[in-house]
Amino acid sequence: MKAIIPIAGKGTRLRPLAYTQPKALIPVAGRPMVDWIMDRLIPAGLEEAVFIVGHLGEQVEDYLRAAYGSLKLRFLEQKVMQGLGQAIHLGLDEGEGEVFIVLGDTLFEADVKAIREHPHSILGVKSVEDPRRFGIAMVQEGAIRRLIEKPAEPESNLALIGLYNIKDGQLLKQTLERMFREDIRSFGEFQITDALQLMIDAGHRFEPWNIEGWFDCGKKETLLSTNRHYLNMRDGRTKPRIHEDSLLIPPVWVGEDVELRRSVIGPHVSLGSGSRVIDSRISDSLLCNRTQVENSVLQEAVLGLEAVWKEQPRVLNLSDHSNVEAELWAEQAARVQSGTGKPDNN
Repeated sequence: MKAIIPIAGKGTRLRPLAYTQPKALIPVAGRPMVDWIMDRLIPAGLEEAVFIVGHLGEQVEDYLRAAYGSLKLRFLEQKVMQGLGQAIHLGLDEGEGEVFIVLGDTLFEADVKAIREHPHSILGVKSVEDPRRFGIAMVQEGAIRRLIEKPAEPESNLALIGLYNIKDGQLLKQTLERMFREDIRSFGEFQITDALQLMIDAGHRFEPWNIEGWFDCGKKETLLSTNRHYLNMRDGRTKPRIHEDSLLIPPVWVGEDVELRRSVIGPHVSLGSGSRVIDSRISDSLLCNRTQVENSVLQEAVLGLEAVWKEQPRVLNLSDHSNVEAELWAEQAARVQSGTGKPDNN
């Protein structure tokens, strides 16, 4: 089995996290995103994986060669970003047969072996509330008849999730090359959706495969929801437990060599190796390796590698009906410190 995994995108919606970490290596429940994809492909008989890399691609290659050195791995750079169709074309060889394609930020739960054994090409789909953000599929009599990339007025709510099993890789390669020659683009790029539609027009049969377990990691909110899901899978404990003088509320994942002091961690927290948390309460958050948090309450937070967040401890004596707007005071303090504002004496 050969798989093509495009991971060349810069992850702009995950900035600043993706400035220094390639998106595929951002951890979800304590493991890089790409690990969860490989977990699905290897049991299905993966022999060769072709990664289409770009931004920080050397980090991806170093990690994958160390983690999956027993597989045949290739890394091809997408030097000019002209769309997913162009990226996939880089990984297609002359005389290509069947090929499995999955986007590098598409975490999914599906039986890849069953998809591969299906007699026709498969496109993974899922019903979504707002199809305008996706390529959508229109199905008739069990086959996909029409594909439209990001329609303004969708006629279907079946979104393409970024999982494709193509029986005739050579036809896909030839179709993409025709698009390059004729400059067939949508939204200024060579779209895989357009190539698949041309294959349908030529008589190639595609059928939909409903993917219930699809987890998008494209932005902070979906990254955190995906982190929650995989933590639920990974940590089966239901009762809180004590770690030295701190409390862990499952599901949580705590890496190696983590220092916890007088803190409450969880639920739904992924805490990277080498991190340090003191006098803090953290829930529903993802903290990468070697982060430091002190005297803080964090919820729905994402902290990158070696990030440091420290707040000053406070001693308060408040009378009845007191109301302290801490966020406003913090903003004023920041303006004064930067020289852009004066203290508000009111």
